[in-house]
Formats: sequence, structure tokens, C-alpha cells
Amino acid sequence: MSDSLQYYEQQFGPYPLDEMTVVTANRGFSQGMLGFVSLSDALLNDLGMWNRFFRVEDRRVVIAHEIAHQWWGNQVGWTSYRDQWISEAMATYVALCFAHERLGDKLVGVDLNEGWQRTLTTALPDGRPLESAGPLVLGTRLLSSKTEGAYQPIVYEKGSVILDMLARSLGEENFPKVLRQVVKASNGGTLSTEDFLSLIERITGADLQPFAGQFIYGTGLPKVVYNYRFDKQKEGWVVKGEARQQMPNRYRYKVVQPSPGHFDVTREAVQQLDVRRSTLVVPAEIEVFDPGKAKGKGRDGANATIRGNIQLKGESSPFEIAVKAEPRGFWLNRRAKVFGLFFDENRYPKSVLFFQAMNAIAAGKPQEAAMLFDRASATEEAPPDDLIYYANIQEARRLMNAQIDLGRARLFLDQGKDDQAEAALDRTGRLVDESEANLLRSRLAVRRGSYDKAFRQLNKGVAGGDLGGEGIALLAVAARASGHTDEYEKALKKAREIGVDVAALTAAAQ
Repeated sequence: MSDSLQYYEQQFGPYPLDEMTVVTANRGFSQGMLGFVSLSDALLNDLGMWNRFFRVEDRRVVIAHEIAHQWWGNQVGWTSYRDQWISEAMATYVALCFAHERLGDKLVGVDLNEGWQRTLTTALPDGRPLESAGPLVLGTRLLSSKTEGAYQPIVYEKGSVILDMLARSLGEENFPKVLRQVVKASNGGTLSTEDFLSLIERITGADLQPFAGQFIYGTGLPKVVYNYRFDKQKEGWVVKGEARQQMPNRYRYKVVQPSPGHFDVTREAVQQLDVRRSTLVVPAEIEVFDPGKAKGKGRDGANATIRGNIQLKGESSPFEIAVKAEPRGFWLNRRAKVFGLFFDENRYPKSVLFFQAMNAIAAGKPQEAAMLFDRASATEEAPPDDLIYYANIQEARRLMNAQIDLGRARLFLDQGKDDQAEAALDRTGRLVDESEANLLRSRLAVRRGSYDKAFRQLNKGVAGGDLGGEGIALLAVAARASGHTDEYEKALKKAREIGVDVAALTAAAQ
């Protein structure tokens, strides 16, 4: 505890009081108020080497988060609920800085942002990714029945990732000095988000409006596909490549009536972010082989690592990085420091082709999607780094092929090719996400008029809580057609609440 206190004093200025009271409490959360810190007694149960296995956070980093509130949250207060993210996101960010600089590889357990990508892409009840529930400045209004569980991942995890990105864009070595001036300027008062950004702009001379518009006031998780090659030069080597940002989407669902007495549910992709205006400063990591040193443990014997940052602007960003030693491996955002999802086209071409095919479906380009699915099926790729056993590698390849068939099934349904959709679904077996596969099987049953079958399948999904907007709309159709009046009314109400267009269904019922 004293380590983090001393660290923050060096970074942000003196602790403002002569003493601090720290107590433990029999509850599941900790809290840091000025001069008084209460820690959950669960932090006393240190599992040591098992912390990481059970995904338990290193207690020293949790304590550092609460100590950080002596500055961020108390000396720098927030003006309204829209500005509270500054306190929680900053406390998380500086606690991670403390962990990196003072604990290093001695970290026991996971850090405070472990798995943020998986969390923020989790589907909400209406099918949207959790991240799209609202921007950082929505604050406590993220706590609602429609966006349950969204507040902490967005405010704490996304917020700290955004601050880390801001530090990288302004210069990581200077950012603590900038924050120290913010603390001094606040002088124990409160700041709004606008005040916070304006102060940083005055201190650094940077224009933060594009950054803030995308990451603080906006939603949308950029997706980046990148490729690269290693070219020998007269003097050393060069890493040449291209990174392409792609637009993240969410979906709107609509009940349609293709012909009298028959229904279907279609979806329309809604663009969340215009990547033409998106700028990302991304960590690049190159493993190289220095012939003057012994063989290392890196990729293909690499024995040294070069780290730096590159800037991605707009839809396509070519890059060239000169290095003296032979490069053996290359990564963008290897350690998930940037608010985005990154796909290595060199190492995982099959996965990238599948991802691009799904994007083509969303963009209404069925021929392109079909071509990309075919290419993905015919492409082999190296197994993930964490798989070493033959059986696991083969299982991973079967799973990827099943995912491709699941994507094909959706494409065929959109095209009205029901028999081909059924064949594709049959090929997936039980390898893929059962909720997605069952959803498409139910849609196929609705299209064929097998409403009882669709109702039974979808009603199970209601109990399991895994129906999004598409599933709820299909359930309303199936329940109405099969005479389940109560279930129809409930599904119809739910569909309307989450924004599904059910006008065609209600018109048919009149």
C-alpha cells in the first residue's frame, strides 16, 4: 500500500493529509475516500500462484486503484454523473501504470483490465455488443435493465484503455507530467469532461476533439486487419505492411412477410463508426534475430524485441519500419492496449477471410460473401499459439470450418435458399455456438411454416436468456402462428422494447 502511495506522490504531487485510515470490511467491494480507504476482506484471501488460473486480480493492484482515488476522485472531483468516469477510469489506468513500473513480471494474478475485449463484445439482450450500450459520459445511466452489467466494463475498463491510448498519442513519458498539472489546476475542486479535455489541450497544445468524439462521446469498437512482409535491404531489414480499419456494425431487426401467410425476420446493419475519420496510435512489436547472440525463445529463435508505435489513419494505413536485425515476428496491439480488435492476416488468413465474409453479408454483398466463404474453406492456417497437441489443433480446425458453415447458413437464409441453409447447418454438428445455430434453425423452421417446432426451440432460449432481438422477433412470429397467445404477447412486448420493427406482424394479426 505504501508503495502505491509513494508512487502517486511522485507522479501527481503530495498526499494532502497527514494520515490515512485503512480498514477491511466484510463486503464484496472496496472504496477510497479522502483519508479513508475501506478494503474488501476478500483481498485477504490471496491464492498465490492460483490467482491467474481463477482469474483473480492481484490484490496489490486493486489496493493501488483505491489509493489512486486520493488524487482521482477526491483532489480531482467530478462535476456530474457524466464526468464520474474520470475518477474510476483514471484510478484504474494509474493503478495499471503502478503495476507495470513497480511490480513488472512479479504480478500475481490478472490485471484490472484482463479480458476487456471479450467483456465489451458480449451481447446485450437485444443482440448489440455491450460496448454499444453508451459512451463513457453516459455514466450511471448505463445501469439499466436493458444494459445490465455495462457500467463497470465501459467506465472502468474501456475508460482506462482510452486513457492509455491518450497517453500514447501525447507521449507516454510526458503524460504523468500532464496529469500532475491537471491535479494542481483542479486544486481540490471538480472537473467536467469538457474541463478535463480543455486543460489537457492547453497544457499540450493538442486538439483532442476528434479523439474525444470517437472514444469518449462515441461508441464503436474499431476492427483492424493487418498484413506484413520482411524485406532484406542493403543495410538491414524493413517490415512493410498495411493496416485496414473496418466499420463496426450493430443490427436492427424487422419482421417481414415475403408472401401471404409466411414470415421471416431480416436484419439491417447500422454503422457505429466512420473509420475514415478514425485515428489510432498502435503499439507495434517486432521480434528479431541478432546473429551475435544465442538463439532465443521468441518466434523462430528470435532473441530480441523492438517496440514502438505506429499511427493508423482512415481506412488504409501503409507502414514501413526499418530494423537492423532480421525480423522473425510482428504484431500490432499484441497486448490489447488499443480500443480495437486486431486480426493478423498473415498468421490467421482463414479467420480473416471468414470475418470479411461476415462483413460482406452485413454490407448486403452476397456474391462477395459467398466467394470469401469459399476461399476461407480452402485456406489452411497455423494453429493458435496456445495449442500444441495434434488433437487440439484438429479440433480447432474443425471448429473454424463449422463457423464458416454457420455463416454460410445465414447467407443462404437471407437469399431464400432454405435447403442449402439446412445442409450447411447440418455440417456444423455441435461444434459451434448452439444458441446461434439454434436461432438459424428456428428461422429456417419459421420460413417453412413449421411454427410449433420453432416455438419449442425458441421458448427454450427465453428460459436460458440467450435470445437477442432476432430471436425474440422469431418467437413472436412462432408463438402467434402456433396459438401460444400469452407467449406471443410477452415476446411482442419485449421485441418492441428493444427496438424490433414488428409492424408486419401486428398488421397481419388485425
